[in-house]
Amino acid sequence: MSRQRQIFTLDTDHDAALIARLADLAGQGKKSETIRAALYAYLFPEQHPSTDTRAILAELADMRAEIAAIGQGQRPPGAPAAGEDPALAAALDAQLDDFFST
Repeated sequence: MSRQRQIFTLDTDHDAALIARLADLAGQGKKSETIRAALYAYLFPEQHPSTDTRAILAELADMRAEIAAIGQGQRPPGAPAAGEDPALAAALDAQLDDFFST
């Protein structure tokens, strides 16, 4: 496998947080790996759906709506209708009647 070195420039004022994080990653031996992963996720988002921020935010919004519905005593979207199966309720009632009559 051949390697090719790519060089880019960071502004010490504007990119200070990025420079500090890259220094931390270099100390862990993960700098190149992390930069490659970030570039692939940014340049090829269709191949990295787990890193698609919009999809993650949409999922969180759906979860927030479901939690809000439950908090207001409503059925969340897609939840099964509330209620008992009449046959199951009758069977349970019969078992309870039998249990308590003894």
